[in-house]
Amino acid sequence: MFAFSLVILFIFLAIRTDFGNDFESYRHTYYSLSMNLQAWGQNDKLFVYLNSISPTFEFFIFITSLIYIVTIGWFICTYLDNKYYSFSLFFLLINPYLFLIHASALRQMLAMCLVIFAFHFLINRKKLLYVLIILAASEFHPSAVALLSLVVVPFNKRPSTMLKVTLVFSLPIMLSSSVFSSLLGFILDFLPQYSHYESGEGNSLRSVLLSFIIFLFILIRMNTVDDKHVPFVNMTLISSYLSLLAFNLGMLTRFAIYFDVFSIVGMPVLFSNLRKDKKAFLFGLLVLAIYILRYYSFFTNNLWQPFFQYNSVIGVTSG
Repeated sequence: MFAFSLVILFIFLAIRTDFGNDFESYRHTYYSLSMNLQAWGQNDKLFVYLNSISPTFEFFIFITSLIYIVTIGWFICTYLDNKYYSFSLFFLLINPYLFLIHASALRQMLAMCLVIFAFHFLINRKKLLYVLIILAASEFHPSAVALLSLVVVPFNKRPSTMLKVTLVFSLPIMLSSSVFSSLLGFILDFLPQYSHYESGEGNSLRSVLLSFIIFLFILIRMNTVDDKHVPFVNMTLISSYLSLLAFNLGMLTRFAIYFDVFSIVGMPVLFSNLRKDKKAFLFGLLVLAIYILRYYSFFTNNLWQPFFQYNSVIGVTSG
């Protein structure tokens, strides 16, 4: 059933057209690169190479869809027991900022796929391989280079109580001061082509409050996770923290995409054994309700209108 689901998702992606905010932009980029014209992403060597070996734009969509589905399937099968497979796919789909955004932000999606493989080597203490793969990922999207900083993070260890308290009580400071914005401005000096995100709008207050509930859920449930899943829950925690900090700086969502995907392993294990604790079970239901609300909000926000109707190269449409 899991394999069948992956095949269906692959077909959905492989035959899509005019679907997502960036689809037409990538079509334009493909034809511009084929004619040696200036195009977005022209300095990203692996992205340009993948375009160059694709005989048609439709083939480019096909091959990127295949890379994505194979990576996601490998990730889930490698780090989760089969009893979690369905729940993992559920989180992939119910969070529109995962599957749907991955279908649109192709350069970052390709970089993210390499990040997933790189993280495998990082948690197995093969840091040189991690660094090399991250550098390769940055040739799909330069923002991936920021993940080189993770090489010093002890992902195999659970956060201490002191660190958890610090994360919670530092939030008001980070959200109400310009310190974090200044730090990101410094980082953007190394990524000047994305400096326009620095002045972008942050997330809404409602979004921050809902994200804070999810953040607390992760913090509280972390100690129930077995050791082999700790690194992925840590990445899920970072993802949640970044979504909170995006209240001040919306461009953080550009970096969060590399962390968000780890929630498809992190969240299923955080939800395991909830029925043994009534309060935890109710907390889990609240978190699920938030994900459903976000899904509904996504499809009622005109910003994401290019996702409202699905179109395919074989003429199948819905929406």
